[in-house]
Amino acid sequence: METIIVIKRLGERIRTLRRKKRLTQQDLAERAGVDPKYIGQIERAETNPTIKIIARIAEELDISLPELFTFPPEKYVVKKEEFGDMKVSDLIKDKPSEIQQIILRTIKTLSE
Repeated sequence: METIIVIKRLGERIRTLRRKKRLTQQDLAERAGVDPKYIGQIERAETNPTIKIIARIAEELDISLPELFTFPPEKYVVKKEEFGDMKVSDLIKDKPSEIQQIILRTIKTLSE
């Protein structure tokens, strides 16, 4: 996994766990001994935190370091080999018609 992807996934994971604990960025920052803006930067993958900071954040989230780096599978990543077999109609057939229209307009706009 590329470094930038790991940093992005780590930030997303920290945000998810923080919210599950019903902590604000301010709360987590105070507990971990860092600036609240720094927590925001970590969550947005704008900085590469040290392992010391990551360890403190993990501790305050009551999670081990290995668990913190256990990223859930990405839901919307389509592998190249799967792409050829995908049909938009199959993906949206069970959605309400207004959602279908939005998806189709988006695809049309992106393909222009």
